[in-house]
Amino acid sequence: MRSYTINIIPGYAADPTVHISQYDKDYPIYFTIMDGNTEADLTGVTALFSMTKPDGTKAFEECAIADGKVILFVTAQMSAAAGIGSANLTLTKNTRKESTSKFTVEIESAAAPEDYLSGYEMSYYDTVLSRIDNAVLAVADAQGYADAAAESANAAAVSAEQASAISMADAIACFPVGTILMTATNTNPGTYIGGTWTAIEGSFLLAQSEDHPAGETGGAETVELTVDNLPRHMHYTIRMAQGETSPDYLHTVARSDFTHSQWENARYQLYGVEAEANSGKSSYVGDGTAHDNMPPYLAVYVWKRTA
Repeated sequence: MRSYTINIIPGYAADPTVHISQYDKDYPIYFTIMDGNTEADLTGVTALFSMTKPDGTKAFEECAIADGKVILFVTAQMSAAAGIGSANLTLTKNTRKESTSKFTVEIESAAAPEDYLSGYEMSYYDTVLSRIDNAVLAVADAQGYADAAAESANAAAVSAEQASAISMADAIACFPVGTILMTATNTNPGTYIGGTWTAIEGSFLLAQSEDHPAGETGGAETVELTVDNLPRHMHYTIRMAQGETSPDYLHTVARSDFTHSQWENARYQLYGVEAEANSGKSSYVGDGTAHDNMPPYLAVYVWKRTA
């Protein structure tokens, strides 16, 4: 395996003479690319090998990038004529081109170099080359599968987003402005239906009518009754007639007899007279406490869409 170190700074004095044998057809040559004293980062880099052959004709070849190295596969066109030529390795990254200094290429005669004499080694290198080709193809296939999967995922995400937008639009259309929604969950419907919703609190809902137009409010949780709220009725006092002796009517009270200047028992007849404020009244009852004015109920969250 041949390998060389190339510096991407033009005119760098250590650029080598690259040796290519006519025997090197389809054989890889590895270039370690240096950026000063460190190996260059070849992520996202493409490499092009351009060559002026000994006979003055040109040859170009795209290079592979693997394991942080540039790999040149020698073609029959490159090694067709023995002699001294020149070459340039161009690196491109993010549309910016960076070239090595022009270096010398020596194309050796067709005789196999000493390190290629073994038939076993020939078979070994052919096997290695085949594996490299397969690996490059596998990487390309894997990248293709990854790109296709990414496109499918993006398409699925777009479809899901579009479906969500459609479903939200349909949901909003089902709940126009003015809709009343009741739920046992304290979640603003705007978060899952859309639109603007305002909570309604502390009120029963009443179907509108001529007497109660839409939007009217009223009512009270408790009511304190007044006399006007009571059914019409009467209260009776007991009639106590003077001179009657029946136990049902006889009420004895003490009074002063101004005629005889002494106390004695006497009977009285009492009448309820409206014109007299205290006539015929009974004792007071009740304390005016308000009573509950609500039917059996279940409290829920009520929302009204306002926009």
